Order: sequence, then C-alpha cells, then structure tokens
Amino acid sequence: MASDAMQPRLRTLFISSWFPSRVEPINGIFVLRHAQAAAKFADVTVLHAVGDPSVNKTEKTQSEEDGVKIYTAYYPQTSFSALNFLRKMYCYRMLLKEIPRPQIIHANVIHTNLLFAWILHRWYRIPMVLTEHFTDYRTINHAKLSTFQKWLVRFIGNSAERVLPVSDELGAGIRKLGVDREQEVIPNVVSPLFRYHDKPQSVFTFFHLSSLTPRKNPEGIVRAFSAVVANLDAKLILAGSDDDEIQRSLKKLIIDLGLESKITLLGSLNQETVAHYMNKAHCFILFSEDENQPCVIAEAFCTGTPVISTAVGGIPEFFPGFAGFLIDQDETQLAQTMVRQIQQVKSTDYRKIADYGKNTFSAEKIAPRLKAVYYSVCHV
Repeated sequence: MASDAMQPRLRTLFISSWFPSRVEPINGIFVLRHAQAAAKFADVTVLHAVGDPSVNKTEKTQSEEDGVKIYTAYYPQTSFSALNFLRKMYCYRMLLKEIPRPQIIHANVIHTNLLFAWILHRWYRIPMVLTEHFTDYRTINHAKLSTFQKWLVRFIGNSAERVLPVSDELGAGIRKLGVDREQEVIPNVVSPLFRYHDKPQSVFTFFHLSSLTPRKNPEGIVRAFSAVVANLDAKLILAGSDDDEIQRSLKKLIIDLGLESKITLLGSLNQETVAHYMNKAHCFILFSEDENQPCVIAEAFCTGTPVISTAVGGIPEFFPGFAGFLIDQDETQLAQTMVRQIQQVKSTDYRKIADYGKNTFSAEKIAPRLKAVYYSVCHV
C-alpha cells in the first residue's frame, strides 16, 4: 500500500435508503455523519432520491455540508409502490449524470434504494462496501421480515466486498440471514456539536430523547421518575416527537401523576438544541424494548453525560462500566438506578466519559477505519 502522502482521494459515492431531506430532516443523519468522516480522506458525493407527496414533478437540489456534496431528487410520491420504485430509479439515473464516475460505492441500509447501488457495482465493476443500521435485521426481529426483505438482505449483502454493521450483534443477525461476506464493526459517528462542558450546579436533571413511541417506552420512564421524586428533588426532560397523539398521551400521564412542575415535554429538536440539553443533563435515559447502536447514547457520552439504558441490541458493546448503568426493562429497577445516579453525582467522572466518547465515536477516530476499508477493497 502506498504511503498516506501518495494515496489518492478516492471518488466515493454514498447511496442510502435513509438520508436527511426536506421530507424527513433527521432520517438517517448517522449516514451523513459517516459521509462527513469519509470526506476527511476522500471526495464524497451523496445521491438520494425520495418521494415527496407535495410535488407534481421531479425536483433536484444540490448542497454541500462539511465537504460532502449532496444531490437530492424529489419525485411525486404515490400510493403505488411499483411506480414509486421506478421513479426512484429514474431519479438516481438522472443524478448520476451530474457527477464523475465513482471509484467506490458506500451503500447504506438495505432497502430497494440499494438496488441502484448494485446496478452501478455490477455494470461498472465498482467496488462496494455496505454499512448496516437497521434494527429489524437483528436476529430477534427476523420473524417480522418478509420473504422479499430476507432475499434482499442476502442479495445486496453478498454483493458487497465488505459489510460494516454498526454493532457485532447486528452483524450476527445479518449472517443468520445468509450474508457471508467479511465483516468489520464500525460504529456511528457523533457530530462535533456534542462535546464536553462542565455540568451545571443545579437540580439533578434527567434527559430522554427519542421518537417517544411505545418501543421507546417513555411512559415507563415517567412512571419510574414519579417514584424517584417522591423522595428526591430532580427534573426530567422528554423530547423527540411532534406527534399530537403522543404528546397528548404523555401530557395526560404527567398531569395524572402530578408531575407538571418536574417534567418538561418538548417536541422535535435540531442537533444544536439536542447538544444543549445533553450538556444541561446530569444523566441520559434510554428505556427501549429494542435498539441497535443508538446515536443518542454515543452523543451523551461525548458530552460527558452518564447513561442509564436497557441492555438490548448492540448497546452493551459500546458501554464502559464507568459511563452509567445497564438495566432490564423493569420500571422498579429503573427508578432504583435513577436514585443511585443522583446519589453519586459528585463522584461521577464526567470528563472520563467524554474522553471515551471522543475516542470511540468522533469522526477523527472513525475516518481512519473507513479509509483502511476503502483502500483495501480498492487495492490502493
């Protein structure tokens, strides 16, 4: 392999089934973070096609973010999946004409979008690597997958030169679906917005951010918190969803438990605001039934915020003992652990947690690992 000074910047094409757009601004933001990490050593372009029911004809946009060129096409979304698929493939073909031929394809999240990545891979003999994030490909979720989804995972996965799951537990699930390609676990990247600040000398604050759907169990967090504040002073901030029904349900529970002065319920937040609340919090809580390698835990660690989380999916793989507590999905255990976290607030080494986050999830740490994979499969 040539020295770093001699290695060219590979023309790298990201194609992802999930990616931020005006339709879904934070969908697949972790894919953008990987692309930004790759842009430290490669010329990275993202092509993305997404259905938009508000448009009557195809629209194109172009932007650049931290060295990543992003070409997005919005096609009229219909109720006919076959027509949507054809429009999606047309958009990818249209966008491809805007860029130089890539030297490597980085595919992300196996879904029908990646059939275009496969076409480029086979037609032009371009090496392809695959990063997978999808929780449904965990072994315990295989029963929910359709026959087509299982076939698509095998088809796309076995076409890649390297498979890069974000957790080993997810990688095991992909193997059980019939993908036998070489794997390397490369976790999610955290934005530099999430960095260490001294924790405020104020009332102990818990923070939870998610879609607030039943799978995330925010109501269980509220009930556990109710038991905690019966004896200790603390606050809880819940955020992540603008859904009216979710907001109404949680507000009713908060009122019924008499916690209006203790709990703040917010909607969707942008990354800057999430970082703000992470830095204000003394502890982050994730009480999910099912996860993979959640970005929010990595973001908490990078701000020096300890975490209480259920021990599901790939979470235990990136969770040092000094950074918080792993628990079962048991509200009594959650309440007891929240009390324990409050009691040890003065002995918590927030700086040590932040150092672990930076050394594990920063773009500076992930970029060299991606670079080694790219240059290996391209034989540079």
